[in-house]
Amino acid sequence: MIKKLSLAAAVLISILTFSLNVSARGSYLCELYDYADELYEDEIENIERRLEKTSEKTGLNLCVVVNNSIEGGEYTYQDYADVFYEENFGINTDGICLFIRFDPNYVHFSTSGKAQDYYNSHTDSIIDGMVSDLRSHDIEGAVDNMCDDLEHYYKTDKMKWLIFGFAGLIIGIGIGIAVLFIVRSRYRKYAASGTVRYIDKSQTNFTESSDVFIRQYTSKVRISSDSSSSGGGSYHTSSGGGSHGGGGRSF
Repeated sequence: MIKKLSLAAAVLISILTFSLNVSARGSYLCELYDYADELYEDEIENIERRLEKTSEKTGLNLCVVVNNSIEGGEYTYQDYADVFYEENFGINTDGICLFIRFDPNYVHFSTSGKAQDYYNSHTDSIIDGMVSDLRSHDIEGAVDNMCDDLEHYYKTDKMKWLIFGFAGLIIGIGIGIAVLFIVRSRYRKYAASGTVRYIDKSQTNFTESSDVFIRQYTSKVRISSDSSSSGGGSYHTSSGGGSHGGGGRSF
């Protein structure tokens, strides 16, 4: 039994590891748009190389757009980043769009698909790591810090999946063994002969019958709402129809 459990655990870990590696090697795209002419040629090349490296490690689409002509407030910038991602990579695909605006200074980190699960809870930390460089107009440094965080949190969550998967296997096997023993112990017992089989039905007369109320069942159905909320780190729907997370702030 112990050998079987060990073998099953090893198989599960291998499957999980293989699945995670395959997902990180899937097709991905990297895009950099500098509509504000903030970057030099060498900076553009460095940023593109870093985006490609991080995309390869995480299996995510990555997009950075710098545009100083977008007017509006927090939700305008949020929707711009969300829709910009959708137009480049599709709705609800796995990836991130980083929107940067100078004068006034604003940054928005938009997540889509699996990236919401990976990074929504880390949005504030990721933006914190970029703010100092962005204040000095060092976009390359900001993107480099963002990519460091993306790779770090991806590896952290990867280990969590392995641990949870292994724990789930052990719990499942334990429950299965317990159920097996219970079922087997019940079948070992012989059911006592009922008294009905010894009664002569021809000599039995029913003189009275009645209905007895035993219990009442009530079913409930939850009606979902179509409304959605927006905000930093929360899930929301863009004007393009996609689901996004992340957040943004002035710097």
